[in-house]
Amino acid sequence: MSADYTRSTDEFTAVNTDSPMPTDERMPVEERAPSEETYSFDEFNERPMPRSESDDRHHIRLKDVFLKPVAALVFAGALITACFGIDPLGAVAEMIELPTQVEITFGEDSGPGPEEDGEPAPEDGEQDTEPAAPDEREEVPPEEETPPEEEVPPEEDEEEDVFPTLSNLEPDFAGDYAWSGQGSEEYIRFIPEGGSYLYLQKGSAWDVYDAYGQVVGRMADIAYDKSTNILHLRGLNAEALDVNLMGNSFTIDLTGDNHIGTISVWGAMYAGSVTFTGEGTLTVDNGLYLNCEGSESCIIVKKGVTLNLSGNPAVVVSDTTLEGGIYLSRYLKLIGGEVVQLNDEDAQYQGSRLYQYTVVDDNDEPATYVRIEPVE
Repeated sequence: MSADYTRSTDEFTAVNTDSPMPTDERMPVEERAPSEETYSFDEFNERPMPRSESDDRHHIRLKDVFLKPVAALVFAGALITACFGIDPLGAVAEMIELPTQVEITFGEDSGPGPEEDGEPAPEDGEQDTEPAAPDEREEVPPEEETPPEEEVPPEEDEEEDVFPTLSNLEPDFAGDYAWSGQGSEEYIRFIPEGGSYLYLQKGSAWDVYDAYGQVVGRMADIAYDKSTNILHLRGLNAEALDVNLMGNSFTIDLTGDNHIGTISVWGAMYAGSVTFTGEGTLTVDNGLYLNCEGSESCIIVKKGVTLNLSGNPAVVVSDTTLEGGIYLSRYLKLIGGEVVQLNDEDAQYQGSRLYQYTVVDDNDEPATYVRIEPVE
């Protein structure tokens, strides 16, 4: 008696081959669903197929090559975090400078639930009221938007004033044009109200001529800057101001209201110009006199200045070798007359023609009052 074994889904069943088989009837075969755990289903032979040994080896290799190293890395990261308090994910995020905070969400079964942590799970309909942990990263405030710049209308181009180009700009500190032989003769001196002469600049010769003349430094209302050759007046009240051999760059800068009895400037065959600048006002009671003494000297009044000149006459430029003794900015206006050259064609000095200038009124007489002010 021989036995033929036919494999079913769960067991082997022996069939006796010695007994005759029915010719018209087939042996019923019980149909069973294939097991999803260990078998695959062969739909043609209507029976499950066992998984081969090569498939088992493939799965074992996959575990050894991929899953075990990954598990080791995860375990190492957890160990480092527990021992040293290092947050590997946070450190990596900071290294690559993530623009936003990355929130990692694990699956439902990836971590222990509240009950596994020892905390009771909230009942249905009950919300977890525990506040979320604040983010330890510093929040970067949004950049403020820069408002658009307002368009500034372009300023009208102002024409520059044209004044004469003069020589001998610096004071005669060396005494090259001193006539006494006692040293340099340049000076700036003034008489304060009710006082006597005080020097702001005093040449060595005047230590002989005026040994008692006191030299003062910078005062609140008057100061001389030797480096720029500028005399600053800031609300000065004085009886007189005298200037000698201070060169053609000598400048009086005005701040506030200033009042002086009379002003005399001397050129002494070298240079004796005066230039008025600033935004202040100067009032002179007894005339502004420029005694050029055969030098190329003049009066220059620049933009912003206001002058009130009185005297008999109010202003005079005498014996200059320059054809034009008074120059005003185009942004100033002259009130009280006009600048004229006096007729004195015979006046000469060492072969040079000498010119006289003043301001005359409507009657062609030297003006006794002249005002120079900015054009509105």
